[in-house]
Amino acid sequence: MKIKKHEAKVKDLLERRPRLRDSDMRLLANVWYYEMMQMDINPSKTDAYKMLDLISSNKLSNPSSIRRCRAKIQEMNPELRGEKYASRQKAETEEVKSEIKHWNNK
Repeated sequence: MKIKKHEAKVKDLLERRPRLRDSDMRLLANVWYYEMMQMDINPSKTDAYKMLDLISSNKLSNPSSIRRCRAKIQEMNPELRGEKYASRQKAETEEVKSEIKHWNNK
């Protein structure tokens, strides 16, 4: 994974489109949209099979890389954090801790 290579693209999207700050899925969709446009592929005329082919052949950015890049950018740039940032940080941290502690009980 090359997370740093996505920094400029992700930061630009977070700056220009505040609604993407709280949704990794919306952010990913926008990143993929622009990547497809750069490949001269019209996303609005692309079927699911072609989209799956692009994803599976690593022609579109890895979702984990985009998420990690967004998280690092928001960590370093508080002004790019979404409205849910603080509450999600605490809630998800507690949820993950609980899941790990009770791993064998499920």
